[in-house]
Amino acid sequence: MGTENKGKNKDDKVGFGTLLLWNSRAVSTSIVTLMLAFLMIYCTDTLQVPAGYVSIILVASKLLDGVTDMCAGFIVDKTKTKWGKARPYELFIIAIWVCTWLLFSTPESMSLTAKLVWIFVMYALANSICYTFLNANNTPYMVRAFKSGQIVKLTSYGSIITMLAAVIFNMTFPALMAKIATSASGWSRLVLLFAVPLMAIGTLRMLFCPEKYDVDAEAKNAEPLKVTDVFKLIKTNKFILIIALMTFVFNFVCNMGVQTYYYTYIVGNVALMGISAIAQIVALPLAQ
Repeated sequence: MGTENKGKNKDDKVGFGTLLLWNSRAVSTSIVTLMLAFLMIYCTDTLQVPAGYVSIILVASKLLDGVTDMCAGFIVDKTKTKWGKARPYELFIIAIWVCTWLLFSTPESMSLTAKLVWIFVMYALANSICYTFLNANNTPYMVRAFKSGQIVKLTSYGSIITMLAAVIFNMTFPALMAKIATSASGWSRLVLLFAVPLMAIGTLRMLFCPEKYDVDAEAKNAEPLKVTDVFKLIKTNKFILIIALMTFVFNFVCNMGVQTYYYTYIVGNVALMGISAIAQIVALPLAQ
């Protein structure tokens, strides 16, 4: 009995290198999400786009996101390739950074209508397509790459890594923003400065973490999920709608970039926003 438990514990071990590789993509996606929170002030202060129009774009994208979330789940579930079921969709980490850079590189000479179209297309591609597929493939990829005991450790310890990366970003980006993002071209250079290394970092787990376990073989007799099942769930479970509404409001408010406006116009120095982010370090032990 003791030997079996010892062998099991050994199988459930996760090396520090594996922990870093697996969470490399989470680090990349968490930072791109934080960066998109600066979209509002970029649009209003640099592109001179009214805040109301930007809000409409954000709302429209979130509504589109609800549709693409459902579609992405079905597409991932039906995928079968030499690389596995979920692993190929890791390539969207490259696409999301390209779209984010293009979003913050909106041509300043465009008309207002053209700017709005450009912003909507790039934001929708980044948020409603790329991020949606990266979110949809995450769990299927994990259960095919690791054993259950390893998954628990990857999730718990991995949250510390992603939170630490977020704290570092929140400390450095405002300071660089104050120095570099003083024009449209400056915003483009600033985002590119982060996009290139984080794009490379985000691809690491796709390259070094293969799918090793055939989970589908264990559930081959299970009844396949249909699109109608999703609508039945929404109709019979009101809590799904409540959670969806809460998520919608949370994402919408976070993307308003209120904190950035506060430090820019009330405090008078957006670089100080990075200094206040040091307080987030206190929350790191709570991630475990």
